[in-house]
Amino acid sequence: MDTGQYFYTGNIGERDLIRATLPGFRYEGPVFNAQDNWVTEFNPVYRFANTSNGGYFYTASAAERDNVISQYPNFRYEGASFFVPAEAGADTVPVYRLANLQTGGYLFTSSAPERAFAQSLGFFRDEGVAFQAPREIALAVGSPDAIELVAMQPAFAGADGWIA
Repeated sequence: MDTGQYFYTGNIGERDLIRATLPGFRYEGPVFNAQDNWVTEFNPVYRFANTSNGGYFYTASAAERDNVISQYPNFRYEGASFFVPAEAGADTVPVYRLANLQTGGYLFTSSAPERAFAQSLGFFRDEGVAFQAPREIALAVGSPDAIELVAMQPAFAGADGWIA
C-alpha cells in the first residue's frame, strides 16, 4: 500500500538521517534545484508537517503560509525549508503542486510528463505552479549553497513506483 505522502529536503544531513533511520521511506533522488540559504531575489519555501496523515505541505507564498498557520491546527509549521527564485525567468523551471485527493498528500514535480500522469490517475487535483526552481544548481553567482531537492516517500509492498 502506497501512502501517497512525500517529503522533500535539500539538507544532505536530513536526507542521510532519514535514509539511515527510517527504512519505510523510499529515496527517489533529485527532483528540482533550490538554495539552502537566502540569496538576493529568492524567496523561502515554507514546510508544514501534517500531523493527521504524516504528509508534508510546502508553499512559497507568505499569505498561504499565514493562512495555513491560522486555519489548519493539524499542520505543524517547520519554517523555511529551502529558497527558490522569486520570479519566473529564462533560468527557472516551474514546479507544480498536485494534491492527492485520496490521501491528502502533495506531489511536487518539475516534470510535465509526471504531472500529466498523476492527473490521468483521476485522484490528483492540479494546483498549478507552486513556485519556480533554478534551472541550474549554481544559479546564484558565488554561492556554494546551491542544492538539489530530493524526494522521499514511504515505501510499502505494492507501492506504485511510478514517482520519479
